[in-house]
Amino acid sequence: MASSEVEICNSALIKVGADRIISLTDDTERARVVAEQYPKARDEMLRAHPWNFAIARVELGSTGTPEFEFDNEFLLPSDCLRVLKTDLGDDDEYKIEGRKLLTNNSSIKIKYIKRITDVSMFDASFTEVLAIRLAYDIAYRITNSSTQATALYQLYSLALRDARSFDAQEGSADRIISDEWLNSRF
Repeated sequence: MASSEVEICNSALIKVGADRIISLTDDTERARVVAEQYPKARDEMLRAHPWNFAIARVELGSTGTPEFEFDNEFLLPSDCLRVLKTDLGDDDEYKIEGRKLLTNNSSIKIKYIKRITDVSMFDASFTEVLAIRLAYDIAYRITNSSTQATALYQLYSLALRDARSFDAQEGSADRIISDEWLNSRF
């Protein structure tokens, strides 16, 4: 497992056949490219799947009343990449607009994907897929080879599928509770 952003970036550089860097602030084109692409790739990968290591839960505090349609607005945490679930009932509506969650309820708890920047928190599979994703993102710029970029994208797709599968198998399965309509179908 990688212990730093530089190790993840070096893994990506190795995958495209480029020399390693010492720091993301090195005065080289390679360092500038990976430093630019790393946070984008990390956040996109975190947002794309509810990775177990990146799930957080919090009760939001009301920040006021929106202009119309809803009674309350709640500021999402600054590290929130995606809201996965709320404690609202089936009939309660909510919308996310910008960094705010709007609802008619006076309180709300959310389960969300948290932006994790500490690489020691990353799952080993996530770390490897992130390195492949970063390699794909930088491949053409570093090597000028669309063939290599295409091959890395295929590798990324397969590795991502496997990592998601492993991640989803941790913990007990979500229960699906049937309702009256569904039961009437049997």
